Amino acid sequence: MRKEIIIALRSQLTAFPALAYAHESGYIAEDPYDLIQTNKFPFFNIIPAPNSEIGKVDNVSFREMESHIIPILIQFATRSIIKNVAVMGDGATIGILDFMEDLWDGVSADRTIGGTVGGINPGTTIMIDVLELEDKDRIFIAGAELTIEFYKDIAL
Repeated sequence: MRKEIIIALRSQLTAFPALAYAHESGYIAEDPYDLIQTNKFPFFNIIPAPNSEIGKVDNVSFREMESHIIPILIQFATRSIIKNVAVMGDGATIGILDFMEDLWDGVSADRTIGGTVGGINPGTTIMIDVLELEDKDRIFIAGAELTIEFYKDIAL
């Protein structure tokens, strides 16, 4: 089930017009360090979330209890020689914040991801970090991880 969701999500994002700058870099289950080393910017990489949690459920309808939660992780990164541009972008370079908004708009364009899931659960999280590469040229890489919890009805 996760494999089909990841493939459908990649197809949806690479077809989304606002992400045209990243259409050639929609990866599935690649090592992000390899993408950084091979200079594939900007990129996004979709993988199953590394861990899932089961927690106590209060005030939830029976329908919601009959759903399977599928967390998916989208890793994405941009780069610039100017730290602020890596984060905020400018007219020529996409920043990580704009990239995040474009990815979210791409996911939200069809919250059922072509019918592979029932929708998106509340509780999406994002973590953003900026690092400086230590070499002769100062390069700043802004990287982020967007965890989206999809749900799929399992018994209706």
